[in-house]
Amino acid sequence: MGVSVYELHLPARLDAEPTAQELLSQALEAASVPPRVRKELSLMLEELLVNVARYAYPTDAEGPFVDVRIRIDKDEGIAEVALTDAGIPFDPFEGPLPERPTRVEDAKIGGLGIVLVRKLSDGYDYRREDAMNKTRFFKLWGADRTDRADRATEDAKAPKGAELAARLDDKDLDAVVGGIAAYVPSRPNPGVR
Repeated sequence: MGVSVYELHLPARLDAEPTAQELLSQALEAASVPPRVRKELSLMLEELLVNVARYAYPTDAEGPFVDVRIRIDKDEGIAEVALTDAGIPFDPFEGPLPERPTRVEDAKIGGLGIVLVRKLSDGYDYRREDAMNKTRFFKLWGADRTDRADRATEDAKAPKGAELAARLDDKDLDAVVGGIAAYVPSRPNPGVR
């Protein structure tokens, strides 16, 4: 099958997110990407698109947009999603993760979408280039994840230091989806350094 690339140019509005999700779903299904990877990619895409729609552009901006690019290499087991917008410069991955509260009552509401992306993805990066925000994340599936993560980062010409994220198990994912993201543990991802 090789590499498949899908692209969309969308208005940066909340009501455009289902269109991007439909394209992602079709692309992942065509490549027989495992259901768990599909679910995680969909959650990450939603979080980043919502951030662009809500915060990237001033309210009076003319023609706010977001370009979505999905690249799937079925042979290598890599699915990559890239978002590009001309909004206010913002690196979603800058800075440390917020501290985990010790009690549910202390957990802040909101602001955890970027944490979700950092935890669910196998790699992510951001760069500001030509007055554009360029955000990318990817997921791997199958064996030999470390070697493929290195190649995915190299192939995409990611900036040095592009981070590989920790992996969540099903219990952690259910907690995030259930809105208790503050309790997602941070631990090394088996197979990915």
